[in-house]
Amino acid sequence: MQHLLHGQKVVILILADLHDEVNTSENITWLYDIDFEFLNSDGVSQIVTAGIRAYDIYLRLLLAGIPKDKITVSEEYSKIVEDTKLENIEKIFILHDLYACELAEDIKKGLVEKI
Repeated sequence: MQHLLHGQKVVILILADLHDEVNTSENITWLYDIDFEFLNSDGVSQIVTAGIRAYDIYLRLLLAGIPKDKITVSEEYSKIVEDTKLENIEKIFILHDLYACELAEDIKKGLVEKI
């Protein structure tokens, strides 16, 4: 498994519950239970986030020590593929919540086309 983690990576975070887009909750404390610090690595070239919690995640990534220039906030989910930088990238990880499977699959298809 360790060999899968070598090389330059892009990480796409879709962590907002899509149902939250309609009936939002102000409780974002769960973001501080997540170990985002492991993303603060030379092997991670870019972290992309979008959705209603994108700026909350952006702040949490900054608090995890991740440099600003590695973080991209896509204003809309539809912009994720466009905003993802693929030059010299060997792996792409799409981390999403339970209700974003279809969205993650659409992003994956878009990235494959872009490559």
